Amino acid sequence: MKIDFEQVLLNIITGKPFSEDEKFPDKKLTLKDVCMTSILSGTHEEDIKLPGDAKYKRFALAQKINNSVGPIELSVENIVIIKQQIAKYYVPLILGPAFDMLDPSETKEK
Repeated sequence: MKIDFEQVLLNIITGKPFSEDEKFPDKKLTLKDVCMTSILSGTHEEDIKLPGDAKYKRFALAQKINNSVGPIELSVENIVIIKQQIAKYYVPLILGPAFDMLDPSETKEK
């Protein structure tokens, strides 16, 4: 599935883009920002239990997303990994738009 990680997340309450940082209101929160933060984050407990190859797989996925220019092809498995990580670190207000961008067919089914 092709995903464009430069998409800007919109607040469903205001309809306006989220800012990445209050100090820099012109910097909009993108799908890339959300995915990079969640993929590269982990709790201490998770880090202890997660095997090295799984950690490296997440790192390689983050590299691919970070280096992307325009839409890139991702496997269903990688999208599942991203969604699992987003679910751990973000509230529904961010998770919802991110999930919609990662799997538009899921949105159409609702």
